[in-house]
Amino acid sequence: MNPIILGKTLLGYRLALLLMAAAMVGFGMLIPSTYDAFGGRYFEDFARNMPKGLQAFLKSEVGSFVGSGAQGYVSTGFRHPIFLIVGAAFTIAAASGALAREVERRTIYLILSRPTPRYELVVSRFLGMALGLALLLAAMMVGTTAGVALSQLSSSVNLARFVLVAANAFLLLIALGGVAFFISALASDGGKAIALSAGFAVASFFLDFLAGLWEPLRSLGPASIYHYYDPVNVAITGRVPILHVAVLLAVAAASFTAAVMTFQRRDIA
Repeated sequence: MNPIILGKTLLGYRLALLLMAAAMVGFGMLIPSTYDAFGGRYFEDFARNMPKGLQAFLKSEVGSFVGSGAQGYVSTGFRHPIFLIVGAAFTIAAASGALAREVERRTIYLILSRPTPRYELVVSRFLGMALGLALLLAAMMVGTTAGVALSQLSSSVNLARFVLVAANAFLLLIALGGVAFFISALASDGGKAIALSAGFAVASFFLDFLAGLWEPLRSLGPASIYHYYDPVNVAITGRVPILHVAVLLAVAAASFTAAVMTFQRRDIA
């Protein structure tokens, strides 16, 4: 790891991180504040009559949602499209900008002209992405905590379990980041790296969604990294399955290792 590259990487993220973190805080506050209006005393009826498509999207069976009250309702914010899109957007942009975009702009020659091994560049940029993701998730936690307090749901919501939810989200995004870095290490065009990484994220999400919605595809669910991200049930049960942690860590480690080895050996013409 090169502290100079890491520092410049984080400095380059400062504006995007500031705006995204502010959005995460605001969104985190919004979900608890709508509980009384959208949920409240009607939430039990909503949970019992939840459409199958929504069950598949939230990855929660009716039985687990019924009786969860505010705890279950607030946890849906971590499965909301806004949360998933913001996290994936930062991850993919950071990965493509780290390697493929530098190659496209030919600035990679200036970076590698210094006595810095290629692997240090990849490791430093990946660590910068990981720290940025940690900041975004911390912002979401701050917003959720403030929203719960302002909505007077503190007695109904166990915020300690949301630390596990945030950890599960971090592992998901790190796994996605590893794949995006591998694609970026192969590509010489930032736009192509973004398109392929976004395509992987979208395909993986819809495979998980369709596997929960359509019985013939259920066996394909484990092929998606989103299969191992289950914020609603983690918030309700207070447990992250060991298998989910192991698979996401394995995907992140394998894809990041492949990115380092590929970029170390590739010929940048």
